[in-house]
Amino acid sequence: MKPPGYMSVSSKNGRGTVHQAPGSIGDANTIQIFPPTTEYPDGYWRQFDSKGNPIDPSTGKQGIGPENHLVPLPPGFLK
Repeated sequence: MKPPGYMSVSSKNGRGTVHQAPGSIGDANTIQIFPPTTEYPDGYWRQFDSKGNPIDPSTGKQGIGPENHLVPLPPGFLK
């Protein structure tokens, strides 16, 4: 899921992993992967555009709410 050339670091809260394009600042050009939660039992991921806005990966456009930009991970992805 990490694009070639992206760097990986722990998320700010230490619970997930952030993959970011070199030279990007803040949330710009990132893919964030998080562990299971009550709502997302297999974990979830989200993607941010070049301006740091969360996007709906199916459209590449800004999502309006979490239901439009938090994507459940498939079972077993994080194992």
